[in-house]
Amino acid sequence: MVCYAEHGLLGPNSTFTHLNFLEPAEIAAIRAADATTVWHPGNAMYYGFATQAPFQIGNLDRAGATIALGNDVAKAWTFGDLPLIGYLLARQCGDFIGADRFVGMLTTGGAKAIGRLNDLGTLARGKRADLVIARTDEAMFQPGTDAMLHLGLVARGRTVDTVIVNGVIVVRGGRCTLVDEAEVSNRAHVRAVALARKLDVPLPSVQTAGAA
Repeated sequence: MVCYAEHGLLGPNSTFTHLNFLEPAEIAAIRAADATTVWHPGNAMYYGFATQAPFQIGNLDRAGATIALGNDVAKAWTFGDLPLIGYLLARQCGDFIGADRFVGMLTTGGAKAIGRLNDLGTLARGKRADLVIARTDEAMFQPGTDAMLHLGLVARGRTVDTVIVNGVIVVRGGRCTLVDEAEVSNRAHVRAVALARKLDVPLPSVQTAGAA
């Protein structure tokens, strides 16, 4: 990162992924350039990077750098739980990143990472009407004294009731309005079982029941 900065290659349009191995000078260079980091804490935990180098994402955040949360296909099963995984990874490393910061990574951080701060990331006049409305009467949202804690770490996506994308309701009552979820799930199941059989990969009987 220092070399990039010296050659004028770092700037606010620069976005880097992972960055599990950073030196203090690199953190300073990233912050000075207003570059963005897309962090995948699930991947970092999976490969045990914390045992190979000091945990630096907390220092990067405290320096004021923009951080977004991201996922790659190989660890798609961590999607939706990245704030919780990141929180626990930080604590495991003796660091702390607050729930409000994780909500920021999901909103403004994500918007900046894809170059869309002008119309995404915050609720403001002139921006796209992208909203996620969560139920606060669910048990996992109680006692309700810290909204950021519940949104980012406790309830996460499990209390989502309505999702509006550019003014269009795409989730209502916790169910997608654009597709038949049951049909999509069934098709995915059938295709997965067919592929496993073609490759001669054994699957538990509960997974193959009812599949064509």
